[in-house]
Amino acid sequence: MSLVSFFYTPHSITKIDIGGRFEPPNLVHLLGTDEYGRDTLSRIMVGSQTSLLVGIVAVGIAFVLGTLLGVLAGMAGAWVDEVVMRWMDILYAFPAVVLAILLVSVIGPGILSGMVAIGIASTPGFARLARSGVLSIREEEYVQAAYAIGRSRWTAAWRHIVPNMASTVVVQATIAFAGALLSEAGLSYLGLGVQPPIPSWGRMLKEAQTYMGIDAWLAIFPGVAIALFVLGLYLLGDGIRQITDPRLIGTGD
Repeated sequence: MSLVSFFYTPHSITKIDIGGRFEPPNLVHLLGTDEYGRDTLSRIMVGSQTSLLVGIVAVGIAFVLGTLLGVLAGMAGAWVDEVVMRWMDILYAFPAVVLAILLVSVIGPGILSGMVAIGIASTPGFARLARSGVLSIREEEYVQAAYAIGRSRWTAAWRHIVPNMASTVVVQATIAFAGALLSEAGLSYLGLGVQPPIPSWGRMLKEAQTYMGIDAWLAIFPGVAIALFVLGLYLLGDGIRQITDPRLIGTGD
């Protein structure tokens, strides 16, 4: 749907038709129209672009930053581990949405600040997972063999440890993607995320709240889109985990 919306939508997402406000689903407007007569299906299609963009950028920030910090903490140990992980614990103490709201309030509303805030809020999960993977894998015989032939600690980390924990971090990325989508929807709902006229599923829910008594479809369709997107991402993550985790291969779990 996102790919199609780049070059085709059934109607304009900004064209206002006061005479066609609050139309129920029909053959012309398959999902009806909103309070300005704009086509709901077209706005949901374009809104999916926003969700994908925010998810990709935010998870990318969290993936890179969290993995680097986790590997640093796991390999360096001692006081470096303590400092890095205590900072991650401080961030982890705040729910991701609350932390994102705090950061956006400081940086200012908008799609860019929303992506950065969600990325920072999602970093602790990646850092803790990467550190756990490093602590587990660094004791394996092939890593010890790398040390024995003269590999440095950091060379062994990037050539032997990081590739072997990559699948776990990728699964975490799909789960974090779903969380980023929900966070973006929450920020947009509060008016701190994507700003008009760019469509956003969260903002569509916020705008529909006022008109629930007149046209419930306005809230139902964006809500269903968010639910399906999040469910699909969780199923994708579970599927990747089953394919890549040797403990599950052939078990049917």
